[in-house]
Amino acid sequence: MYPNTIGKRIEFYRTKMGLNQKELAERLHLAKSTMSQYESDSRNPSDEIKLALCELFNITLDDLMGRKIKPEPKNGFAVPVLGRVAAGIPIDAIQEVDGWEELPQAMAGRGEYFALKVKGDSMSPTIANGAIVIRKQNTVENNEIAVVQVNGDEEATIKRIQKNERGLALIGDNALAYPPHYYSAEEVQSLPVKIIGRVVETRTAM
Repeated sequence: MYPNTIGKRIEFYRTKMGLNQKELAERLHLAKSTMSQYESDSRNPSDEIKLALCELFNITLDDLMGRKIKPEPKNGFAVPVLGRVAAGIPIDAIQEVDGWEELPQAMAGRGEYFALKVKGDSMSPTIANGAIVIRKQNTVENNEIAVVQVNGDEEATIKRIQKNERGLALIGDNALAYPPHYYSAEEVQSLPVKIIGRVVETRTAM
């Protein structure tokens, strides 16, 4: 199976070249610990490093980012993994394909799906690091988990939703470490606070 994160693809092409982490790091004038962070997906390489890796591996940026590698599942269908979303502190939503997840054929025709990578522990123990499958929709019921964008399309976070006529709250299951965020009905409209999908499945990290 083709690796579905940039870190695993770096490891894949490094191994294909017969290099260890230290040797690859030296060729890029990086510390071995930095390369280890790249391959474990705990740190994202800069655009400059990505281009250097492509040149070294003799591959395209699309190859490194996994944009052209779409599997052909035998028993289902594939949906793209769109970058990463921090479960805890909202970060910019990165619209880049970072791999693919296979969904069962029974889900086909029930909506439009995509997947996101999760980092952080605000939704622990319900959602840990790994992938979540999202069905695109602009509303959810109370207590359902949604992907929410705040301030237009610039920020996204994963939270449980509680709403009423006065506004809504974004609540992490790890509430002791991450207090809820409350938005008035006026803020929901003016910021805006926008639900972009409902979490329908969680998957453990590979």
